[in-house]
Amino acid sequence: GLTVTAVGDVTVTGAIGVGRPLGHLSITGNDIRVASIGGLAAGVAGDGVAGARTTVTGAGAGLAAAASSALTCRAASSTPARITIPCAPRSTRWGLTPITDSKPAAAIFVMPPRAMTGGAHATFDEVWRQQFEAFELGDTVVHYRARIKSGLVVHYMGRFFTRKVRTEGALKPYAVLYLIDLGGGRVQPVTALVEPVDPSVGMGTFKESAAFNALWRPLLEMLESIQPAGGRAPYPAGGFFAASDLQGNWGTTSSAYGGSFVNTMTGMSAGVAVSSASGSFRLGTDGTYDYAFAYASSHPQFGKSGGSEKHSGRYRLDGDIVLVEPSKPSGYTFTSCAVGIGTRQTPQGLKRILVTVSANNAGAFLSPQLMANWDYYPGVMTWYVEK
Repeated sequence: GLTVTAVGDVTVTGAIGVGRPLGHLSITGNDIRVASIGGLAAGVAGDGVAGARTTVTGAGAGLAAAASSALTCRAASSTPARITIPCAPRSTRWGLTPITDSKPAAAIFVMPPRAMTGGAHATFDEVWRQQFEAFELGDTVVHYRARIKSGLVVHYMGRFFTRKVRTEGALKPYAVLYLIDLGGGRVQPVTALVEPVDPSVGMGTFKESAAFNALWRPLLEMLESIQPAGGRAPYPAGGFFAASDLQGNWGTTSSAYGGSFVNTMTGMSAGVAVSSASGSFRLGTDGTYDYAFAYASSHPQFGKSGGSEKHSGRYRLDGDIVLVEPSKPSGYTFTSCAVGIGTRQTPQGLKRILVTVSANNAGAFLSPQLMANWDYYPGVMTWYVEK
């Protein structure tokens, strides 16, 4: 544990209990400033539940909070009480569920506003790595953008993570980060975490999905309750991305394995089912574009199939929607809308990522769900990497 007792002020600049949870935390002093407790990965064992072992006592101004509120929101419970955020770091939690033998533990954290550094994605990348440093993050960081009910723009992404330090067969926690755009180059981070807890016999993916679903309602209710503290949302309409975010020479590849098959008559191998696809999409600064896509599949029962499409011409942007004018008639209606951007570390260096979706059968472009699960999307989504 950690106990700090001082006559004067106490300032803790680093994160407390990031690698593993503390047994207890007690800080006593005059003015107390705590930068972070936990980082969504550990913190203080028992914190937030019955018998909590975290105490912070300030004789002066107490735990530091921002001088003025940037947002107001309603706690996601049946109580219509309103709270003010930002508050002290990590001191506001919705839907916190005690860990039991069968119920997942979930928490939602609201942190103080902060200035963007190096642009929206660079800021998202920085906060993502800070908050989720106890997890294996891989070489790719991507975030989506959408508007919540109040009209405020939110930059967001979530996924199931593997911990850097874990036991064999450990279930994967789900965590999500939101940066709420306050305008004027400032954002307010909101993070949420749910830990699957289920000792019963069964598939881990089912238990992880149950934990995800348990967090869904309180988290979305909280997001829908957020309102600007005064006036209108800073960006009430229009696209989420700059033209430069979309322009570039992009490529994508994918492949899938569909299993091995056996001839029931002979017992011999009948082959495997495989599929692959690749594409390219160039959006020039001069208003020209090129698009190409090809796919192939092979299945022991259904045979082989494949196809390709290629066209080029001019384009224009309607917000984040790419409207193309092919120089020659195309065999189908091409639709594309940007929903996310990111970066990937490759052997050739850092490359940009552009995520697009196609229109649905009703002709509408839908944003990825607010409680995002990486590349899950109930429709056609493409992740392009800069060539």
